[in-house]
Amino acid sequence: ATQACIAATGDQRRWPAEAGASGFIKFFDPAPYSFKRGNTEEEICRAALNELEEQVAYEGAHTIAAIMVEAVTGTNGILKPPKGYLEGVQSLCREHGIIFIWDEVMSGFGRTGKLFGFCHGTNVVPDIFTFAKGVNGAFLPLGGVGVRDHVADHFRSNNVAIGSTYNSHPAVLAPAYAALQVMLKQDILGNVQRMHPHLKGGMQRLLDNHPSVKQARCVGLFGCLDIQKNAKTGEF
Repeated sequence: ATQACIAATGDQRRWPAEAGASGFIKFFDPAPYSFKRGNTEEEICRAALNELEEQVAYEGAHTIAAIMVEAVTGTNGILKPPKGYLEGVQSLCREHGIIFIWDEVMSGFGRTGKLFGFCHGTNVVPDIFTFAKGVNGAFLPLGGVGVRDHVADHFRSNNVAIGSTYNSHPAVLAPAYAALQVMLKQDILGNVQRMHPHLKGGMQRLLDNHPSVKQARCVGLFGCLDIQKNAKTGEF
């Protein structure tokens, strides 16, 4: 399972573990580092969806079990997808019967100002989504999976032949329950939304004034700075 998870990621930290599990194909994020797909959000969205649609055709839609994305790309740069992109990927998945999986490990439970990253979309509902970290404040290691009814119904009659020794362990579920109570009682989502303009403003000042800051962006309090030796010349 660990080897398959490492193979699934697009993060370069998978390199030491390669060649890993087979069958994982990578595709570009809508916001590549060194080039742009357009000058407007609409142009970038359309170009990225066209590219993905063509890649699905090349690979053969009938060979693709699932498409996996982060609601907001995390470690690779806190990249919020352009408006309409995730809706377009969902439409492509529905058209070809492909399961749409969302990784909410970093973006879930309020970090972006919404409970989950997919809540920023319009009528976007993942078939499967994963979560961890924020669910219990990371006081103890805990992860989980949410599924839509049609996925749950499949596994009710098709059991997965695996075991998990520490599944649903009460010692890690207790802080999750407590953390969610605090989130609701103290209006954590509201606080993230209120603090977002301050973080964004501070990051913009760094971008405007520091020669080594190439880009600055944030979604809620989920933010990132791109640092280079010389942002203007591109020198690393």
